Amino acid sequence: MLCLLALFCTTMSLSAQTKMKKLATENDYSGALSNLGFGLQAGTLGFGFEVNKQLSEKICVRFSYNRFTYSYDTDIEDIKSVAAADIKVGAVSIIGNYNLFKRFYVAGGLAVNLLKINAEAENIDGLELNDIKIKPEDFGGIKVKVTPDKFNPYLGIGFGRSQALKNRLAFSFELGALYQVKTKFELDSSGMLSDISSDQQEDILEESVKIPWYPVIRFNLSFKLTK
Repeated sequence: MLCLLALFCTTMSLSAQTKMKKLATENDYSGALSNLGFGLQAGTLGFGFEVNKQLSEKICVRFSYNRFTYSYDTDIEDIKSVAAADIKVGAVSIIGNYNLFKRFYVAGGLAVNLLKINAEAENIDGLELNDIKIKPEDFGGIKVKVTPDKFNPYLGIGFGRSQALKNRLAFSFELGALYQVKTKFELDSSGMLSDISSDQQEDILEESVKIPWYPVIRFNLSFKLTK
């Protein structure tokens, strides 16, 4: 009887030790290469990738890079002109997540905003006003360059997880915004429109056109590289 009791106690002790070792392994966030993940992203900042590391069950740190370029052009029939715009969006971000619940988190960090808009319009056929013909080069054109401040704070909320706790794959959907402290306008014009481009006009635009928030919608598919 005593032998059976001793064998039972030994078995229970070994089982408890095995479970404790397994739990310690699963929750070991101390290693430099442990709990690393890689993600693919798509959203209003463009397409990109993310490298993340789970520091604890609730805290995850993410480094991401996103970029996208869009070009647009159109004809302005009324004044026989053409207009074109080259829009580049993106950001380099370092963000921290805190999971309030299992699949809901708040996020905050800092981003280098890569947004840049270059737009221009020019007359191509000239104008005719009361028998007065104006050549295209005399009518002129205008170019506008729009860039926000480089360093923008970021706040957001997310659904899902940036990195899975037990599985390899994780999916998250995030809503947030970059706070653009100031937006800079640069003007360059020629011909009859040359008076438009001046430091005073640029200052007026910067004061009157406020774009404080850049909306961020982001989908992220993450793969845990190590456990």
